[in-house]
Amino acid sequence: MRDQLARRPIVVAFLALCVGLTSGFVPWHALGAVALFWCLPDRRSRVIILVCLGMGWLLRPVPPERLVWERHPTFLTGRVASVPSDISQGQRRCLFDTGQGRFTLTVPDGQDVSLGDTVRVGGELGPLFEGSGDSRGAVGHIKAVGGVEVVSAGPFVGRWGLAVRDSFRRFVDGALPPKDAALVDGIAFNVTSGIDEADHVNMVRAGIVHVVSTSGVHVVLVAGMLAWLARRAPMPRTWSLAALGLLLVVYACASGLRPPMVRAVLMALMALSAYLFRREPDGPTSLAAAGLATLVVDPWAVVDVGFWLSVVAVGALVLFVDPFTTLETGRDPRAWLTSAWRSSLVATAATLPVVATVSGSAALAAPLANLVAVPASETLLGASLASWLVSLVVPVMGKGLLLLTSGPLLALLRGAAAAGSAGCVPVPALSPYWCPWLYGIALAFWRPWVRPA
Repeated sequence: MRDQLARRPIVVAFLALCVGLTSGFVPWHALGAVALFWCLPDRRSRVIILVCLGMGWLLRPVPPERLVWERHPTFLTGRVASVPSDISQGQRRCLFDTGQGRFTLTVPDGQDVSLGDTVRVGGELGPLFEGSGDSRGAVGHIKAVGGVEVVSAGPFVGRWGLAVRDSFRRFVDGALPPKDAALVDGIAFNVTSGIDEADHVNMVRAGIVHVVSTSGVHVVLVAGMLAWLARRAPMPRTWSLAALGLLLVVYACASGLRPPMVRAVLMALMALSAYLFRREPDGPTSLAAAGLATLVVDPWAVVDVGFWLSVVAVGALVLFVDPFTTLETGRDPRAWLTSAWRSSLVATAATLPVVATVSGSAALAAPLANLVAVPASETLLGASLASWLVSLVVPVMGKGLLLLTSGPLLALLRGAAAAGSAGCVPVPALSPYWCPWLYGIALAFWRPWVRPA
């Protein structure tokens, strides 16, 4: 294990950065650096550990000490620090950085505001909503009253992403009943504000709520669709890969730039770039590089449960599912079913300690529920995106295709959620510090996969 870790300096950098970032919340986490020094005695690794540990300490998130408790009118200028997310019909919320601190900002749905915009806002400043925690360092909430003036626009990809998401939502909302449209919106672009409460509860209890949280599965499917189109485009391979990367970034912006989505897109971009350098992609290195970039851009992701669920799930798949066997047997239905079951079981087992610690329950039927829900949601994602693209040319045909495909696929998804929720059992309260020990024991059994001759 020491030798494998020493050969992957980006993995070492990711671990050291995590130690430095979390030391801002719990100082004794710095002892993790001692463990890394003991495990990696070579000079290069130790230099990387020191540099990334120091970087993590400098970038560490600092919980706000002075929160807003009273309501009063305000007028502030600042930068939109996150992709606006839909919280209800007619309202969107984002993070808002100003010279006076960080706030959450609620704007009307029709406002043309995107990530990176510098805006001038007038409205009511008040305390954070109950249950919102520190909201990634926010000290209060601003509810915009009237218009929001855009002083300067942010990166164009953010604006393009919102335009794509809004176009898709208008198409789906006009073609399906509200309950079905909300679920399709959630699967395609992480628009979860309108999902029926009963559907959401069942998916959480069954361990399949990730299908309405854009992540690696969605990126893989969208990247596959775009790659199929790129291979048929009359342009050089390098240019088609660049276009594919740009479209993936636009999709990530449309889906809210959540940490799992950013991680998945970065992994996809690294895998694509391997072709340019005539290299074979390395799963642990790609995952660590994506995590490293995510934490440097957004240090608050280190306390995001979704980020860690994504890391451990993808990490387990990379380490314990043979990628070569999966590729070779993809055309055999029985082999595909076995591979899908193994992947579902590995991902469920990997995330179980984190899920049990956070929620106090374990979805024992999650592997079976995922075996139905994941293919159904993937097919629904592909079918809904294809229907939307068709509707841009022939609206009636696109609407008909969506109606034809969404009904049975949504029925499968809801059936898996209802059946899986019955297998959810409570577990005793666990300390999160058991998780590293459990994962350490699992890593002791890992051996690198070797491509067959």
